[in-house]
Amino acid sequence: MKTIARAKLLNTTLSAALAVLYLGCASPTVVQPDPAAAAAAEFLRACSHEHWDKAGRLYLGTIPDGVRQRFGGVELLDVGKSFERPRQYSGRFVPYKVRFRTETVVKRQLAMKGGPGGWRVDGGL
Repeated sequence: MKTIARAKLLNTTLSAALAVLYLGCASPTVVQPDPAAAAAAEFLRACSHEHWDKAGRLYLGTIPDGVRQRFGGVELLDVGKSFERPRQYSGRFVPYKVRFRTETVVKRQLAMKGGPGGWRVDGGL
């Protein structure tokens, strides 16, 4: 009987401690969708597969031949969370990391503009 009583007491104490920890902590972080980062990743994947029509829909203007040559076949290694620099640019920046065909790895930031048609690449290539 003593073992059962101790187990119930321990269980009650643990439950109370967990409740205090749970209720005492800050609200759980809700991950918000990041449409600028999603569009940047989609653009870079389209470049990786050399799907220039798709990449063109995510680019402001016409994709220059130099960009096609350099970014065609890149390996997308990472796309980060978008961020703002209001004094520098009215859109958002999205950090990315790619490996070119030459095996060179670069980390840069795509400049993304939002509008009625969604997010589009505006620079950073």
